[in-house]
Amino acid sequence: MSDSQKNNVQENGLSDVLTKLNKTEQEADNTQETPDSANEQTAQTEASVSSTPEQTGTKVHNHRSPRKKRKLSRKEFFTALLGIVVCFFVIIGIISTTSFAVNIASEWVNSTELKQEMAYVVFPLVILDAPEFESPEKLDSSVIIASSIWKLILEDSAKGKYIKDDVGGMTVPDTDVEYYVRMLYGNDVSIVHQTITDSAVEMSYDSENKSYRVESTPVLLPYSPRVDEIQREGDIYTLKVSYVLPDVTWSLSSNHKEIVEKVMEYKVKKVDDHYQILSLSMLEVVDTASSQGTTEQEPVSGDTKNEFLEETAESSQESTAPASESSSAE
Repeated sequence: MSDSQKNNVQENGLSDVLTKLNKTEQEADNTQETPDSANEQTAQTEASVSSTPEQTGTKVHNHRSPRKKRKLSRKEFFTALLGIVVCFFVIIGIISTTSFAVNIASEWVNSTELKQEMAYVVFPLVILDAPEFESPEKLDSSVIIASSIWKLILEDSAKGKYIKDDVGGMTVPDTDVEYYVRMLYGNDVSIVHQTITDSAVEMSYDSENKSYRVESTPVLLPYSPRVDEIQREGDIYTLKVSYVLPDVTWSLSSNHKEIVEKVMEYKVKKVDDHYQILSLSMLEVVDTASSQGTTEQEPVSGDTKNEFLEETAESSQESTAPASESSSAE
């Protein structure tokens, strides 16, 4: 082999070695790049995995299918139904109790007001101590006139209607008295105008002027009415009225009681805006001594006072008679 051929062989061998070295270096570079890319791919995979649950959860939250309602068991159904029924009855009970309390309070207030109203209705006859009667037609005409004038006196509207004289008396036309007669007793009673002498107030009739002159009213009246009980049947009212004696003493004790002399029964009828008296009867005569008790004094009536004055006068006359006789003898 010549020297040139040897040189060619050596050059070819070197080139092969260089080529192998280059391949080895490229493979080494590739192996280094591969872990880096693998790491990058791994990081990207982790990032995608970390973001995937949120995105997935969001998607699931947005597109979650509605849950199916669980059916109640029979026991649960009846328990719920029982609770609803109990709540219903509790509400009904509260409403009923409130309504009952309101009705009781309203009835009490109305009853008190009605008793006061009825006391004014019967007041004219209580003042006169009118006798019993089964119908107004059987009542004495003097009682009809006197009670009607008292009705006029007790009316608030009549207080400033008539001019009073210096001693407190007032002149009332007989037509006004007739108006109150019809109001108290209706249209069936006869009206006989007359002078009333046996009343607590003098009521003299002037036939020429067709008017009554009514003297000033007394400070103390014989009785005052106290309506204790009211029974109603349609337009008819039955009243239990106590006749209370006037209290002429200064009584400030806490155990002071009203003194009732008797209890009467009135029947009145509602007519338009007023009441008419139908009948009057006795229910009970009260023993004033027992009604007062041991701590209260028995009231002195007018007759008792007169008897006491007469006895005092007689005793004084008897005592003065011996004295005058003895003086004359001397």
